Amino acid sequence: AGTGSTGPGAPAPAVLSPEERHLLRLVGDGLTDHQIGRQLSLAEKTVRDRIARLLPKLGIRQGAPASAALARTRTPPP
Repeated sequence: AGTGSTGPGAPAPAVLSPEERHLLRLVGDGLTDHQIGRQLSLAEKTVRDRIARLLPKLGIRQGAPASAALARTRTPPP
């Protein structure tokens, strides 16, 4: 039986909550922080903070390229 890794030294897959997966889908759909905040009834700053906490879980570094990388990252529904 496998352990779920794809090979020796493979990083463990990110464990995302349902809320984080939903946020990731919205970012991947191209919504702005403001649009996401309105949809989730959150302040825009809260959306930015949650995205900032999500990036390291996905192995994405902070900065301008991070938003593009996050938008390309798609997780399948649970």
